[in-house]
Amino acid sequence: VSVAHVMSFNEPSLMLVRFRNMSSVHLRIVKLTTKEAHSFGRYMSYEDLKKFKHVFQRKPVVSWKSPLPSDEGDFQMHSVEIKIPALDYGNYVLLAADNADFSINNTMLTQRSLRISDLGYTHRETKNNNQEFTVYNRRSGKPQAGVIAEIYKNEYNSSKHGNVQVKTATYTTDSNGRFMHSAPRERGYYFFIRLIQGKDILCENSSFDSYPYNESGKKEKRNVYFFTDRSIYRPGQTIYFKGVMLGEKDKVQRILPGEKTTVYFNDWNYQEIAKIEVVTNEYGTFSGTFTAPQRALDGVMIITTSYEDGWGGGRKMIRVEEYKRPKFEVTYENVQGSFRPGDPIKVKGIAKSYSGANIDNAQVRYRVERRVRIPYWMYYWYDSKPSTFAVTILQGSTKTDTNGNFEVEFTAVPDHTVSKEADPIFTYTLIADVTDINGETRS
Repeated sequence: VSVAHVMSFNEPSLMLVRFRNMSSVHLRIVKLTTKEAHSFGRYMSYEDLKKFKHVFQRKPVVSWKSPLPSDEGDFQMHSVEIKIPALDYGNYVLLAADNADFSINNTMLTQRSLRISDLGYTHRETKNNNQEFTVYNRRSGKPQAGVIAEIYKNEYNSSKHGNVQVKTATYTTDSNGRFMHSAPRERGYYFFIRLIQGKDILCENSSFDSYPYNESGKKEKRNVYFFTDRSIYRPGQTIYFKGVMLGEKDKVQRILPGEKTTVYFNDWNYQEIAKIEVVTNEYGTFSGTFTAPQRALDGVMIITTSYEDGWGGGRKMIRVEEYKRPKFEVTYENVQGSFRPGDPIKVKGIAKSYSGANIDNAQVRYRVERRVRIPYWMYYWYDSKPSTFAVTILQGSTKTDTNGNFEVEFTAVPDHTVSKEADPIFTYTLIADVTDINGETRS
């Protein structure tokens, strides 16, 4: 289930429900206290859910059963939007289950926390490293004056053996809906915000970090941003590049004219291929060219500047490949039906040129790979996750017919080393390499 984190007061909204092999879903909305709202995370483990089983059995504000569109027994994931009724101000949790019991032991249960508020805010750090907040109305977008803003931080409480929230400051927004908070500039300092406007209380559990990770101090930090005329080149082609050099201090940027720097052209192993000296013009930009190497290892190559004292540097990755324009492509028809482990599966492919001609009598080499994964809800009961590496279960060769078609049939052999109790899901991938009479290969 996916919902908006904050929704407007007394206004219906929508949730997105993704389902498989279900004909209906049971829904329940329960009111939360402020403390409970802070504890509810977006994704919670089975052990976390057990701590709140009393909340799930609480009398709901509203509950209903919603039918789901027929999935026609295809065992695939489907989605539908369902209306959420209008709610009063406050904090809630939306529960969705496959039956009306809403017990975490006998029910497929999921939850999402909701905030009902007309308040919203934006946040930024100012030049003097203060935290500036602007509070606005979600419906109109107008700034809200006179809103009370409470700042909290987490502190460890030895008697409770855990963190507790302690209020550290209280502010009131000005006529522009703003207030300024000066938080300690130290690593590990996180704070939370609560906005109050009459009955409308927006209680956020998202935290803000006040540590100056990118603070440049007294020195000006300089960055280079590269642009190239294309992203892939053939060996021997000319690589045209352009760079923009910017200086940053106290979060204010400026262009840097008349600055000298060295631009390096390196391969993926950072072996130098070439370098040139450049000087920025009056707009803080520079340009130049390199030649893609002809006798070097093809692949990813890097255009970069030096990372000297006070430099943020800059880099741009390109590719050098000995490529040619393809003349045909290989596609598959959509596989129809649903399958169980052990069922035979037939896949039809076609090789067709871009001019529309069929690629007949072409050599087809194929292999089928199997991967296994376990649903995330089984991680708590299944100690060791099976390997996600691909295992080849079949390989062979064939040829295309006069229409350019070919077929591959294989059996969906399961991995018998994985217990059925873990609800494993097996994915099979068919890779076909088709070579025409001219020697061109497409996969």
